[in-house]
Amino acid sequence: MDARLADPRELSGVLNKALQTLRMMQEQGGLVESASMAAAGDEFRRATDPVAVWLDCSTIEGSEAFVSKKALLVAYNAAAESAGRPQVTATAFGLSLHRLRPNLQEGQRTVAGELARVWLGLGLRSSEG
Repeated sequence: MDARLADPRELSGVLNKALQTLRMMQEQGGLVESASMAAAGDEFRRATDPVAVWLDCSTIEGSEAFVSKKALLVAYNAAAESAGRPQVTATAFGLSLHRLRPNLQEGQRTVAGELARVWLGLGLRSSEG
């Protein structure tokens, strides 16, 4: 049982169930969360959420930055595949981005001579640097 629960895919499920239970207990008044508990929880979620970790390592934020939605998804899925994690759909990735970077805007820009849907305020880090 310990070996099965130690599998990263199982740990993700256990974490999600624990977070759901925590939320339910808070709503019912059974648990009061202190500011330090909330901060620790946020930090833990950021550290264990593969999309959040990848965004922190592989992207930059800036008012002039933009990246095509397709390029960002392709880059994330390539990294996920090389790390042995499942790839995500465009919809799931977009929902994660909205949750993790709520200030991002969507727009259209010309990329390589063609109009493309983009994320505004976010760019991919250079692979050279």
